[in-house]
Amino acid sequence: MSHKLMCILLVITLLDTFFVLCAALDRRFLNDTIPPEELIRMMEGVKKTRYLLRNRSNNQWFSLSRRDPIPENIWVSGGDVKLIIHGYTFKEWQTTEEKIGEQGIFDLGIAYSLKNASSNVILLDWTILSTEPISRYFEAAQSTRFIGRDAALFLVRLAKEGYITDWDRVHIIGFSLGGHTVGVVGHEVQELAGSKIGRITGLDPAGPLFDIRGEMPGDLTRFLDKEDGKFVDIIHCNMRVPPSPIVGFLGSCLQAGHVDFYPDGGESQSGCTKEQDRTGSPCSHFKCVEYMTKSIRDKFLACPCENWNTFKQGKCECSFQSGGVLMGDPCCEPSASGQYYIQMK
Repeated sequence: MSHKLMCILLVITLLDTFFVLCAALDRRFLNDTIPPEELIRMMEGVKKTRYLLRNRSNNQWFSLSRRDPIPENIWVSGGDVKLIIHGYTFKEWQTTEEKIGEQGIFDLGIAYSLKNASSNVILLDWTILSTEPISRYFEAAQSTRFIGRDAALFLVRLAKEGYITDWDRVHIIGFSLGGHTVGVVGHEVQELAGSKIGRITGLDPAGPLFDIRGEMPGDLTRFLDKEDGKFVDIIHCNMRVPPSPIVGFLGSCLQAGHVDFYPDGGESQSGCTKEQDRTGSPCSHFKCVEYMTKSIRDKFLACPCENWNTFKQGKCECSFQSGGVLMGDPCCEPSASGQYYIQMK
């Protein structure tokens, strides 16, 4: 047996063990069991969360906490609001910029700021809680409910102070663990302000701990689903399809939005190898952020179909006339619903 093959088998074994651990922790995760000392650590971490603001007239990120005043020169009055939330950052030796940048989140924010002069782009930096050794992914996942609450309070504060005048012009985007955090934000805004956010986008919402069984949980308050906003779209890039415990295990397979997109079938992406996915590489996982960023410039037509195999066989007509819609930003009309497929190049 070659050294390379032995290494691959070892990594697969470790991933299997991790997945079994996630399944074992699933009940505790859903039952809200948080040790007091861990809860205190999370609350201290939430206080250190930063909001990075940017628009076209400011070519740098301006950092502030939830309670800091908003400088007038960095806010476009009456403009759209884009709130972007990153995912789990598992390289603790990296700088904050490297952790978030590796996921393509800064690129997405910059693309939005350049697209529209009236856009206010906000990037939520929660690396203080999202960066853990892999064995503490559980705590990072639990933190999402508190980060989501903090972000909701921030948005509601902006509304009360007149910075947000129309919730329909608010679009929040979350990647991986951030993909479920945006669901918490949407739910909390409804509770706090009595309004629904105009659009929520989940970029490969995290799978481990969130859809171990491959079915929607009974308590949706910490999961992204279509009740969290007026329009919820989800792009699946690295989903784990039950009962497979390995391939594509980083993303959720739950069809939880008004519209769910499945580029390249939603499991493994063009430019990434099956070997990478099997050994835990986030290559396919990160592709969702890349697609969202590229969609601001390019147009990705996705089409309704029963499943990926049927789509690949050319049995589903793909055009705007046949019900095709755009994936990313801009997206489809709010009246669209169901699952859509697209072959990426």
